[in-house]
Amino acid sequence: MSTGIGGNSQSSTGYTFVTDYATNAAGKPLLDANGSPIPVFTPGLSEVWNFPAVRGAQIDIKTTSLYAQDRWSVNRHLTLDLGTRFEAVRSKATGDITAVNTSTIVPRLAAIYDIKGNGKTTVQASYAHYAGKYGQVQFSSNTNVGRPNEVDYEYTGPAGQGASFAPGLDPANYTNVVFANFPTANVKVAPGLQSPLTKEFTLALGRELGSRVTRRRPTSFATPRTLSRTSRVSRTASSTCRTWERSRTSYSTTRTCRSARTKRRSSRATTAWATA
Repeated sequence: MSTGIGGNSQSSTGYTFVTDYATNAAGKPLLDANGSPIPVFTPGLSEVWNFPAVRGAQIDIKTTSLYAQDRWSVNRHLTLDLGTRFEAVRSKATGDITAVNTSTIVPRLAAIYDIKGNGKTTVQASYAHYAGKYGQVQFSSNTNVGRPNEVDYEYTGPAGQGASFAPGLDPANYTNVVFANFPTANVKVAPGLQSPLTKEFTLALGRELGSRVTRRRPTSFATPRTLSRTSRVSRTASSTCRTWERSRTSYSTTRTCRSARTKRRSSRATTAWATA
């Protein structure tokens, strides 16, 4: 059983203020007395991103497996190892969300041929399938464990600037909804999606050189195959704005964010396929 707990917000208050900062004629940011960039709040441009987190959201990925193996000595020259493993994977997340519900059968076969029947020279071959792990990162993308809900609002209050400009830091002055994302509704996991499957074939020649020394020259071939499909609603935006994050009485800036001026989102459905 693999358990993940998340659902946290992007800030302690659940609000992240996004706006440009003041610059001089050379385009460099102006700093206040504390050495921080001066935010400029502009109606129709500045935004606040609200992350109403589902705190304590949880996802459980449970793998149930059953295997059987048998060694068959056909004769004094040939020995066979026959095995198979059945795996059933189920997940359940807060909100009664199911991301994965699938099963896989992975065989493992091996043969040892004793050329002279005295155990001194053997040829060994094996063929096996290996199923990959079902990671929480991939299979929590349609839950609030992976990311919280998000609703973005446009600023409609008076123009002003500075970290002490109260109207710009009042969520009540952001009234126009410009974007919303709800992972439990916007992100879909393709039915029957399975983890990567690796197929391996090995061939080896073994020779007993003495009573206690055996030399073996193995050769193996592995072919990993990954097939995944995820459908989600995405948005397009540039990264030329500055993000102001309010955390009680402190403020900080981050360098990577979306431009409030150009980020009129276009909700478009995208489908990604990857094969390795």
